[in-house]
Amino acid sequence: MSDNDHLAGGYDRPGFCPVCERPTRFRSSDDFYRAHLRCGDCGSLPHERALAMILARRRPGWRGQRLHELAPGGGALSRKLQRECAAYTARSEDPEARTFPDQSFELVVALDVLQQCERPDRALSEAARTLRPGGAILFTLPVGHEALGRAERIHAWSGLDVEVTRFHDPTHGIVGEFTDVYVARSWPSPTRKASPPAVPSAAGPPAVRQLCEAAAQAVGVSADVHAGDAIFRFIWEHRSFASKAEAVRYYFTDGARSAAQVRAIVDRWMPGTPPLEILEFASGYGAVTRHARAALAPHRLAACDIHPAANAFNARTFSVPTIQSATVPEELELPQAFDVIFVLSFFSHMPRSTWTRWLQRLYRGLRPGGLLLFTTHGLASMAQMGEKPLEADGFWFAPGSEQHDLDGGDYGQTVTSREFVDAQIATLPAAECLQYEPGYWWGHQDLFVLRRG
Repeated sequence: MSDNDHLAGGYDRPGFCPVCERPTRFRSSDDFYRAHLRCGDCGSLPHERALAMILARRRPGWRGQRLHELAPGGGALSRKLQRECAAYTARSEDPEARTFPDQSFELVVALDVLQQCERPDRALSEAARTLRPGGAILFTLPVGHEALGRAERIHAWSGLDVEVTRFHDPTHGIVGEFTDVYVARSWPSPTRKASPPAVPSAAGPPAVRQLCEAAAQAVGVSADVHAGDAIFRFIWEHRSFASKAEAVRYYFTDGARSAAQVRAIVDRWMPGTPPLEILEFASGYGAVTRHARAALAPHRLAACDIHPAANAFNARTFSVPTIQSATVPEELELPQAFDVIFVLSFFSHMPRSTWTRWLQRLYRGLRPGGLLLFTTHGLASMAQMGEKPLEADGFWFAPGSEQHDLDGGDYGQTVTSREFVDAQIATLPAAECLQYEPGYWWGHQDLFVLRRG
């Protein structure tokens, strides 16, 4: 069924739900999709999915931020926020006369609330009052721009900068009327204290070390962060976080979430097996490794990276055996075959010249019956990256990325269609694709799980 194919009086097509973050079918027997086009798994509606997309895109660390939801209606997105945000609040009170102190929250979320207020100007002004510097109000409205949804009017009422995103996104079930998401943002105060240095190290300034120790203690891992950790640098400098503390919390909680996802996949496809030999390829400076060693126990974990300093840091800090990677796939020497190799956000950066060769080399590193799981920038990633001009076979690459010490021609930004990836999997002898889930990792990278025959 194409994007515009509809059933008589309704709609039915597969896609990926940004609320429950899984493949699903979007169905409606009514032409008014906003109220009837539901996810077959969580029951979310288009405007909920749209706000979930913007929340993940603009505030990737929202789970660790102080979030207040105005008048939650008990829908799928409200349940997700309450379940996954540790500092979620939903006090029942008048939106036009809130009792919260000034600067209480990093985020305020309002799903179809403002149109119910007698004085929406007061409601927005009160919401803005409770925002911390750098915070944002995210909201939806079941009305058009000619009514409440004028950006100029919202700015006048709240004093905040306003961004409006209008969707037509069948892949994520965001179609129909009034799916716009409004983001009213408070900029950080210019008089705030200077931020700590750009990237902390294991022996960094005390204030930075304290942030890492607090976040690491919450998830039970080492607080040491290497100065060369490009993933930490990327998160530390990302403008979506209201504070450095929120960015650091996201670094540690996101690594824990990835390690748990890997464990769930191993348990699903290799249940009840004796201890396995597992390799984390392209491990970097331990963003996931620090969690995976315990999360995968009693299986045995090894880590492999192109940076000798990363391997030395991971071996010393997390007590895992390490393997030196290579720029040329065929030059990678593995000391043994592995039962599982997992590769996160690596094929999303490889140029055409090595993409398939790396897939083939890692596949050869498996024992018969072993699993190779990897992620890619697929079509869902373009919601964050912008549309890319894919070549005829579904491949796009641009040199350069957050890994500034690597040659841009060897490591850049890559987008691949499923058809491209399937064609490369077909070059692997006796490979079986056990699992494909678009947008599964970080809400946008596609997951592939292969078994070696």
